[in-house]
Amino acid sequence: QLEEKVDDAFYNHQLINNYYGDVWKKLDNSFANFIYITREAMISYFRKYDDRNFYQVIKKYGSKLIIEHIKKDRVFKAGLALNLKLSLLDNKGDKIMDIKKMQKKILNHLSISNYQNLETEEFYYLCGQVARYLINQSKQNDKTGSLLEPFLKINESQRLKEIIKITYFKYKHAISLHYVKFNNAMSLIMAFDNQVNSSSSENMDHFLIGALSDNIFYMKNEKEEG
Repeated sequence: QLEEKVDDAFYNHQLINNYYGDVWKKLDNSFANFIYITREAMISYFRKYDDRNFYQVIKKYGSKLIIEHIKKDRVFKAGLALNLKLSLLDNKGDKIMDIKKMQKKILNHLSISNYQNLETEEFYYLCGQVARYLINQSKQNDKTGSLLEPFLKINESQRLKEIIKITYFKYKHAISLHYVKFNNAMSLIMAFDNQVNSSSSENMDHFLIGALSDNIFYMKNEKEEG
């Protein structure tokens, strides 16, 4: 049932039980705020069969709820929420990223060392892929959410390039100097020149897809090791 899927994926089972009444004493302030802002649209959709605000809420707040999961180290749940958001928007007719197609495009760029300027969505997707691969080099336990969090505060390409560079120098000892695919990815990111303004919400969605989907740097080529 969709209501239960939404409650699970986006709200970590905190929505249906809090359709009504005060939640400030039950949940932390940021998550309680999301409940207050979005629950009326959910009640209207699931209990009154009125979808006028449902998809707007999914589009506007879905990624914020995904980021909330990541901050709480619920990375698997963040992935479920991202898949559900994309599925819902796709069913509504919105244009969403074809992840398999994007993956193939990026792999093609990397395999032929093609340093022509990336499209904006390609750049943010690749940054998500690189960020996730870099933080996976950390020796900390239960690290993914807290280490991804700094990237989630940035929606401007130049600053994102800077934090990726800083993170690379932190973990470069764990990455082979001869890992061509990764080296090419870093070169593509650093060469990116953003000449087109795009919405920050779209940028973050593309980054999240890159960070939470299958990582291309674990897809081994015959002569590469990461």
